[in-house]
Amino acid sequence: MDVPLRILLIDDHPGSLIVLRHALRCHGHACEAVQSVEKALALIPLFHPQVILYEWYLRGGCGLGLARRLRAQCTAHEAPSAIVALSTLNEPDGFVEREGVDGYVSKPLCPDQLDALLASVGVQLSRAGESA
Repeated sequence: MDVPLRILLIDDHPGSLIVLRHALRCHGHACEAVQSVEKALALIPLFHPQVILYEWYLRGGCGLGLARRLRAQCTAHEAPSAIVALSTLNEPDGFVEREGVDGYVSKPLCPDQLDALLASVGVQLSRAGESA
């Protein structure tokens, strides 16, 4: 099921943002991209992302614990349905639970991997809408 999503990308590498944003928009998703946590926090109340994809290894260590920080600072209305870390490393067991993310995907992103991730989020959102 293809469900267009509002996706916020956070990555401090401009090239990564351009490639990811283009890929997401080509799949029909609304996508905003920022290079810092501060800009993301300012954009969340305006854009209301359903999914946040962020680089776990942001400069200055900002990506560490970011999911918990975002969830704590967002109101219930603003809170994304899924927060997913992007990483260039194979993360250790317990990473998802420890960091408070809904999952992580490896960079460089494989289009099939990204599609599967977004499809699972879209299906969850669709099911939530049906039960409302």
